[in-house]
Amino acid sequence: MERFPLTTAGAVLWQTWLRAQAPHVIQQEADDAEDDFKGLVNRRFELNPGQVAYLEGLPDALTDEWGASVSFFIRHGLPIELIKPDESPEVRSSKLILSEEELRTLMPTAARTAETNGFEGVLRFRITY
Repeated sequence: MERFPLTTAGAVLWQTWLRAQAPHVIQQEADDAEDDFKGLVNRRFELNPGQVAYLEGLPDALTDEWGASVSFFIRHGLPIELIKPDESPEVRSSKLILSEEELRTLMPTAARTAETNGFEGVLRFRITY
């Protein structure tokens, strides 16, 4: 399975790779995100043991919501961004992951494409320490 660094650039590489895949591969990636978000992140991205432990410790309700959003954005060919510092600070008190979803429905039929199905926007994950 293709794996990418869990970095801002790695998220871009993942999406570039995904857009080049056959429709059934894209559909499977969307299904995997919705069915097992933690598993998809762990299989698709290069995580160190601390990152795996952090991911596994996240509440299922939160990761289920993220998985549904990621799945929707994949299915509609919309961008998913990861904003993450290249390095975590040596001294930190906590880690915070925020998700921001911007989604708009395009009204004019002419603006709709097969890839987006009439939607535009971005799903953004921001990691701060």
